[in-house]
Amino acid sequence: MIALFLWVQAGQVAVTATVDRDRAPIGEQISYSLRAVTSLSGAFRVELPEVTGLEVVERTERLDPVLGSNPPARAFQLELTLRAAEVGRWRFSPVLVFVGSTTEVAPEVEVVVSATSNADANRNPRLIELIQRVPPPDPGQNATLAIVASSAEVYQGDQLDVLTAAWFPRSLRNRLRRPPTLKPPVLAGVWTVPQPPLPGIVSSRTIGEETYDLFVSHQVAFPLTAGSLVIPPARLEYAVPLTRRASGDERPIEEASPPITIDVVPPAAAPGGFRGPHGRALQVGYRIRSLPARAGEVLPIEVTVSGFGNLAFWPPPNVPWPMGTRAYLDRVSETGQPQAGRLGGVKTFHFLLLADSVGSVALPPIDYPYFDTDRGDYRAAKGIGLVIPVLTGTRSGPPREPPALVAIRDDPTWYLTRGMSGWLVPVLAGTPVLLLLGYAGLRRYRRRPSAPRRPDDLVALERLVIRLVPEADRGHLERLESAFRRAAIGATTARRLATLKSQLDADRFGPTGGDGPIALVGAVSDALARVPRPVRQSIGLGCLPIVAMASTALAQPESPDRLYRDGAVLASVAGFRARVDREPTRWQHWYHLGAALYLADRDAEAAAVLDQALALAPRAESPRALWANLERQYEPLRAAVHPPWSRSERTAAALVLWWLALATLARRPSRPAVPVAVALAASIIGFAPDLGGARPDAFVRGEPRLLEAPHGLAADRGQLARLTPVRVMAQRPGWLLVVDRQGSQGWIASSAVATARGGGGP
Repeated sequence: MIALFLWVQAGQVAVTATVDRDRAPIGEQISYSLRAVTSLSGAFRVELPEVTGLEVVERTERLDPVLGSNPPARAFQLELTLRAAEVGRWRFSPVLVFVGSTTEVAPEVEVVVSATSNADANRNPRLIELIQRVPPPDPGQNATLAIVASSAEVYQGDQLDVLTAAWFPRSLRNRLRRPPTLKPPVLAGVWTVPQPPLPGIVSSRTIGEETYDLFVSHQVAFPLTAGSLVIPPARLEYAVPLTRRASGDERPIEEASPPITIDVVPPAAAPGGFRGPHGRALQVGYRIRSLPARAGEVLPIEVTVSGFGNLAFWPPPNVPWPMGTRAYLDRVSETGQPQAGRLGGVKTFHFLLLADSVGSVALPPIDYPYFDTDRGDYRAAKGIGLVIPVLTGTRSGPPREPPALVAIRDDPTWYLTRGMSGWLVPVLAGTPVLLLLGYAGLRRYRRRPSAPRRPDDLVALERLVIRLVPEADRGHLERLESAFRRAAIGATTARRLATLKSQLDADRFGPTGGDGPIALVGAVSDALARVPRPVRQSIGLGCLPIVAMASTALAQPESPDRLYRDGAVLASVAGFRARVDREPTRWQHWYHLGAALYLADRDAEAAAVLDQALALAPRAESPRALWANLERQYEPLRAAVHPPWSRSERTAAALVLWWLALATLARRPSRPAVPVAVALAASIIGFAPDLGGARPDAFVRGEPRLLEAPHGLAADRGQLARLTPVRVMAQRPGWLLVVDRQGSQGWIASSAVATARGGGGP
């Protein structure tokens, strides 16, 4: 500081110059600072040297007074942003500083520019070939722009390289206050993959007395649609100074390149059911990082697809997971591995596999069809299958006690559930309205003649069919005959009875209106006379034939109740589910299925099934106790709401109030206020289950991530806990948009949730 002060006092100019770093890889920026202090009068002006390897990106100047100086002094500050343009050792010198008529030279600054792998064109043969195809500069022009494509014809979905090249005169570039701006073309109808920038001068060429430097921009795209792809012009913008001053007027200039057209060839006609990607040399296979698997525990399995192409468009393989397992897609990851300038890599689909029982799981071979853009035909990548040993699970805690099964009986809940479903509710609600209208407007009526009584033999045949034939088989001739024969009825008689039953049904429901069956009374009487006496006596006594019961029992599979009590839990699940499908209004069937799933450690499906059982019978002790066991293990289940009354009970109460309101209105039509109030109360009670909180659509398996979009590369929005109850807001193939009680919303795989019917998704 003392030397600087003496220098200033002597009337000279003190100049210092520094850089923030003396080494930088190509393409990165360097900050250069110059400070000049003097007490001389006059304007400051700085002339910069021509350095090929260092390009000026930005320039700022500032002039400040030096406080406390005597005589008064001024400080001039120049800030430059330099870009490392070429590999080498570069001296940024000489930098001349002019103050009036006085000239000083700034200290020399040296910067070493090294190569960087991201922008090293020597490792990309496709890029080198494009650079070599750039047309030479046009002498006499300020700038020459051109667009070079890797091919004039490309398959749909194949890689297309586009190079934007600009030759710029070095003498003109040194005069510019800021570097020119190269704007590559905006490509439409393609999937663009960002590429690392190629900063600085790629090549130089001298024509006559002028040296031209080449600047390029590299783009990689995958055409999405077939036809003609027009690449619009690229643009180069720069401003030429009109004066030699550091600041002043400039003349903006814009150069444009001619557009080019690429022919995008569509692939050949796809085989039926093709949903694969476009690529080259694809390979597929399993990858398992931890073995063995354990029953009831999640095993991560990775299915990898590798090759060349657009990784973003590679769908997950269709893996037919073996019986006794459940798998869902957890996440998707991509690892880019370009080779020789062609993009590609490995796309990994992370599945979570859950084996139900001990033994082994045979993962099937994988076929991954794709269109080969190199050969121009359809191929299939094939992966070999694997056999995974499955050992006993290591679930912590004591073994689960099997919940007790309950008796199947026609309790009031079952009767009410059956009665308050289907067409009966609108009939019960509309009948009193019709009665009121008839009471008010009908003055005369005509009694409709009753239908003729059916002969006793026709009734006996109907009773025989009801006793011996299941309801689902009564409309099929072969099944009718088979059921009669199982009841020890002769083959000829069984066929005759089945034929008569079919004719009676055809005549009864035909256009004659039911008069035809009278003509068949004699044939029916003759056929019934051939039925063995024990069977006919069983019809009269109202009990099932013993022979039919024995033959049916031999044909029936083993009872799921017995399988459950013997410890064959997984085998009993199918039987209980079949019962649920046959009689979905019995809460006992839902409870039994939930108990079997609970013992099989399939807790998400057990929660969904128990939720259905509690919706049918909210106050039943057995499903409430089992639900409480699950709640103690999984905190998210506390968010599920179970109203104390079922929808059927509320509907019945609403119907009673509705009848009461109409009866009051019929008795006192001049006072409608009370009936209207009662009717309003009936509507509120009828809709109260929805007002109390909507039931969840599904329960979450595992701990999936919530994604912003229905694909594996979307950003995360959070994570759901195991067995979180969710509502489904939207669906896409393989994906569900769900929301939990806290309002967290996002996309998860449809296989990551369990419903009452046992599938993934609603």
